Amino acid sequence: MYTAYCPELDVVSCGTDIEEARKNLLEVIEIHLEEAAKLGTLRAFLENAGFA
Repeated sequence: MYTAYCPELDVVSCGTDIEEARKNLLEVIEIHLEEAAKLGTLRAFLENAGFA
């Protein structure tokens, strides 16, 4: 197993190879952003990550 980590957003994922771990990480980031937008917390999420 390989682990992929995005420290800027504090998001982690994994996969059976490097490419799968990377793909899964991008999917998790997308889901996090979409859900934060739906909940109305996207700005706070990005501010906590230092982006806004």
